[in-house]
Amino acid sequence: MSPPDVQTKFSKQTTTMDNDEDKINTINYCLEVKKTVENFLKKLGVAFEEIEVFKGLSSSGPKFIIKSQESGLLIGHRGDSLRALNHLIKRIVFKNSGVAKFTIDINNYQEENIKRIRNQAMIAAEKAKDLKSEVELEPMSSYERMIVHSLLSTDPKISTESIGERDQRRVVIKFNN
Repeated sequence: MSPPDVQTKFSKQTTTMDNDEDKINTINYCLEVKKTVENFLKKLGVAFEEIEVFKGLSSSGPKFIIKSQESGLLIGHRGDSLRALNHLIKRIVFKNSGVAKFTIDINNYQEENIKRIRNQAMIAAEKAKDLKSEVELEPMSSYERMIVHSLLSTDPKISTESIGERDQRRVVIKFNN
């Protein structure tokens, strides 16, 4: 795709840039990342409809959302392929530009996954309180476990602990007497 075809959506949270040069650098960076993702997916033989670019949504830089019918292939089991895709694209972009501050998502999987994890954690916390016992969640990535620990850290009746090793690490939600 050529630069005029880039679809960029701005949020209300977009920070004001100091000058035109910053805006140009940001646009060029987004174009570089988008082109890298497109080329990578084409070499993999993965079909995609579009890549949306969202700037200024978080401190982790722009977010690139790949719209694809082959989302299962790109996301993988529990998001493993998506994490690997993020890692590889960041390595390529960093090698070319010296900067790799962005996130890649597939059909908003990460946002939906965070909502699912938060909901699961809240249900498990209520269950731990009702049963006055421990409730063990499914294995999660370190980021997903951090979401659970942070979410439940303000509840004085609940404590959380990560147990297990490697890909079997999980959160245990404990009732505090």
